[in-house]
Amino acid sequence: MLPYIRSVCNGYRELINSAHQLQGLEAGIIRIGTFSSVSCHLLPKLMKGFQKQHPKIEFELLQGNYTEIERWVHEGKIDCGFLRLPALSALDSVPVLRDRYLVVMPEHHPLSEESILSVDRLKDDPFILLGIGEDNIINLVFEGEKVDLNVKYHVVDDYTIMSMVENGLGIGILPELVLNRTPYRIITKELSTRPYRTIGIVLRDKKTASTAVRHFLEYTSKVLVEEVKKGEFI
Repeated sequence: MLPYIRSVCNGYRELINSAHQLQGLEAGIIRIGTFSSVSCHLLPKLMKGFQKQHPKIEFELLQGNYTEIERWVHEGKIDCGFLRLPALSALDSVPVLRDRYLVVMPEHHPLSEESILSVDRLKDDPFILLGIGEDNIINLVFEGEKVDLNVKYHVVDDYTIMSMVENGLGIGILPELVLNRTPYRIITKELSTRPYRTIGIVLRDKKTASTAVRHFLEYTSKVLVEEVKKGEFI
């Protein structure tokens, strides 16, 4: 029964969105899938700015991991979602941000005076690995390279890693976005290979997206380009 229930619900949402499009951007709902670092450090500012221009547009947020967000887009549960690109399946995507991966270490670490680190400089420290299985930070950052790190811990939460690093349990690698305004006493260092992830917004079909969603995509791309120019995101 579930596929039929989803079809009815999605049909109802499309009907409401079509009615809203007749009113332009006077009203509407944008359903967004998001993950933690975007939810905390990126999306609230975008929503606030967009709603200043279009106060009657409402947002519905659903937080999950990359796999869940991709599935929600396919099912029509959300209009669009933030993902690390490229998506695993055929979805329309709009790249919005290049997010660097940085080494995180405790204050007063022996390498704290170094400005840029090579992978070889990391192999002697206990390493706290973000992610499990194929979807881990080593596969993402060092794809195609032979990396021999001293992995002691496997963790799936960014903030847990920062707390462990602060307490001297090891070092790790995290995306720069999640390190914004961190309360932890840690320092960050750039890697010599300058790895990064591309964050984008994915949706089933840009051509059939609602007016509100299309304008939100345009607004997000414009704002983040301006932020990069000001040095907010590198």
